[in-house]
Amino acid sequence: MELSPINVKGLVSRPRTFQGGGYLPIGAPSMDDALMAIACPERLVVPLGPRAETTGELIVRPGAEVSEEALLARSRDGAPCVHAPRAGRLTGMKTVSTADGNRIEAVEIHTDPDADHRHPSFTPSSSLNDVDPCNIDDLADTADRAGIVVSNGESLGSQLRRAATSDTDHVIINGLSHEPILTAPHAILKTAIEAVAAAGLWIRTALNARRLWLAIDRRDKELASRCKQYAAGTPLRIAELHNKYPQAHPILLAFAITNRSCPIGGTTEDIRTLVLDIEAAEALAAMVCSKHPVTDCTLTIAGPAITRPGHYRVPVGTTVAHLLQQVGLSAEPTRLIGGGLLTGVGIIEPEAVITQQTRAILALDERHDRLPRPGPCIHCGWCQESCPVGLDPSALLDAWERKDHKRARTLFSQACLSCGLCSYVCPSELPLAEAATGTKAWMQQTANLGRPNEIGMT
Repeated sequence: MELSPINVKGLVSRPRTFQGGGYLPIGAPSMDDALMAIACPERLVVPLGPRAETTGELIVRPGAEVSEEALLARSRDGAPCVHAPRAGRLTGMKTVSTADGNRIEAVEIHTDPDADHRHPSFTPSSSLNDVDPCNIDDLADTADRAGIVVSNGESLGSQLRRAATSDTDHVIINGLSHEPILTAPHAILKTAIEAVAAAGLWIRTALNARRLWLAIDRRDKELASRCKQYAAGTPLRIAELHNKYPQAHPILLAFAITNRSCPIGGTTEDIRTLVLDIEAAEALAAMVCSKHPVTDCTLTIAGPAITRPGHYRVPVGTTVAHLLQQVGLSAEPTRLIGGGLLTGVGIIEPEAVITQQTRAILALDERHDRLPRPGPCIHCGWCQESCPVGLDPSALLDAWERKDHKRARTLFSQACLSCGLCSYVCPSELPLAEAATGTKAWMQQTANLGRPNEIGMT
């Protein structure tokens, strides 16, 4: 691996990188860093948790009138609180599909068009000196009350509590774009650097961590200069990284900054590092300083079928159909994707709803859409060369198709990052990423059950 030292000022001048990966186009044409608002729909369908197995305890009955930011469900069993994105009347419960590919219990709210909308905001630097970072349990409880969920569907409160038991000595705020086109982290940083930095400083203090980092793309010189100016005289260090995909994955990001490698199938907690989503950092600051819980998410809406692509603040529970109506369509979409082009999931139902974890809605038209046409493997080795953790995706595909469980165990699929790069580079258009993710899920189920299991090996 290509390594280089960190200089004495704590800035990564010639950053470490990893084997494999690829330099992919990052931005999208005609899309800037402005954060735009979406008109509130007449109906919101608000999920009661990040996943079907972790939902809050509903405390409001159908028919009740609720104000904006009113508590709808209490935190329980690892699920954070859920708040009303807008004022209105609860009309019932239903199970909905989400833009992330899940099925979740949700409450339906008919919104009040005449109600005033509070714009969640962070009280900037003047109030920072008045904020006591308290201890990590206080911050975790605050995150649960705010309803903050991180990108993997876990509550921020649970993530912070585990970090406190892992002797964490590095805290990294992830300001990198996770996939091509998904550049919302840039937009958040440019509008809320104070909020992001404040949350990081509180968490560092509460964990008694040695280092606090903000990881950014080194190509954005203007953003780097602004972040460095803000960080001057504080414990915050700016890590300017080559955003070689999938550099933004927590395991690779932690390696780039700390030079610590996670064990196979492990997490950054195993190397005493907390990687914090930039959206979660902003939301925590808004709750601590302005008492605003999470009601909206920041996501990218783009694709050749979209008339006005960009980064939008969207009320949680908004349907995909309403979003498309608001941003406009230049052509009938042939395919809708929730998330990025490499790791997103297909959206079948236009009534699927936006959750806090939704990072993007991409709409493809007939001219730009193309489904893979798998052919025979030509043994070019591109998938193995591109894999950021050195797996052999073609061998995983062979084991998957043959249901060869014994061989699958020897191929270390637990290390797969589910980045989708193997399928992206494959000239034969084979479902390599699907096979790698499937064998990883099977291995995890086998480990959890303590016996061989063929669930998912179909």
